Amino acid sequence: MDKKKAIIKDVKKLVKKYDGKLSRPRYFKEGNFEVNDISNNFGSWKALMEVMGLDVYKETKQLRKALAKHVTSDIHRKYYEEEVLPWCGKYQKSKKTGIATIMTINDIHDVDVDDFTLEVFIDTVKRIQPDHVVINGDGFDCPEFGKYTKDPRLMDPVKRFKFMHERVLAPLRKAAPDAEFTFIIGNHEYRLLKYMAEKCPALMVLMSDFHNFSLKDLFGLDKYEIDLVCKSDLAAWTKPDTRKELKKNYKVFYDCFVLTHEKNLGFKMDGASAHTHRASITDHKAEAGGYLWYVYPAASVQDASYMEGLNSSDCGFGIAHIDIAKKEVQQKIIITSKSFVIVEGKLYRRKK
Repeated sequence: MDKKKAIIKDVKKLVKKYDGKLSRPRYFKEGNFEVNDISNNFGSWKALMEVMGLDVYKETKQLRKALAKHVTSDIHRKYYEEEVLPWCGKYQKSKKTGIATIMTINDIHDVDVDDFTLEVFIDTVKRIQPDHVVINGDGFDCPEFGKYTKDPRLMDPVKRFKFMHERVLAPLRKAAPDAEFTFIIGNHEYRLLKYMAEKCPALMVLMSDFHNFSLKDLFGLDKYEIDLVCKSDLAAWTKPDTRKELKKNYKVFYDCFVLTHEKNLGFKMDGASAHTHRASITDHKAEAGGYLWYVYPAASVQDASYMEGLNSSDCGFGIAHIDIAKKEVQQKIIITSKSFVIVEGKLYRRKK
């Protein structure tokens, strides 16, 4: 056996001993060859690692990482152009005069929805026939692709998508057949879109029973005539970039009212967001061109797993009325966490 092969065999023995990790100091402490042996036969320790496929130069690692980033970015952007963009703005409707009414439901989190909140929202939609019905982010929960751990044996994404279709989208469209439907992408849907763009094997396995595996079918965009709002770049690489991109998912109504999943006061106009699962109102009327910003409550249950055991979240939804000519906005926060709620003159009682 020549010396090169002997060195490689000796290194492999220690690599196996230390579960694939072997530092240069450790080898020269326990190995059978000296520094000169490595230098004379391979040039350097790093070169030896490269030959064995155990390590690469720092520059090579950086290059490979950068290449992977750009390749993935190309895949994400192609998916956006082909599967997402065609549905953005496709089903827009605008009222021309009078008062426009917008009903917004937020943070449904599919099967984790609070049944009472959903029941009240759908019935109110049916009664008052709003001009716009908005799902303001996180309609889908997608825990299989989030940061919160979940027992794989309990994963059932097909059930979650079917729930959204059968319990949310179909009943809402039936309740308000002429309304504009808008779905603003939240952080949970954003993660799902990235997985779909990459055709992640785990996602394919989990969704194998959902035969129409496409964005428009999963979200019911064509079936229920839903206008999709997704302006964020799916190729965002870092967490700060992702947060920045998610803020781009917003919709301005009648040039005076904005809805966005995560709070963004940069618009300097009346608006509302969600995401925190806690209702609040921020008064900026003292500023030049002042405005009111509402954070609407969530439609999901109060003790959801992603709230990390906190029961201080609010259940409910939001209603906004807009005078189109005067560009004036009036908002209402509807809280359904308690045993009863009165919405637009009707009393609803939570079942015990």
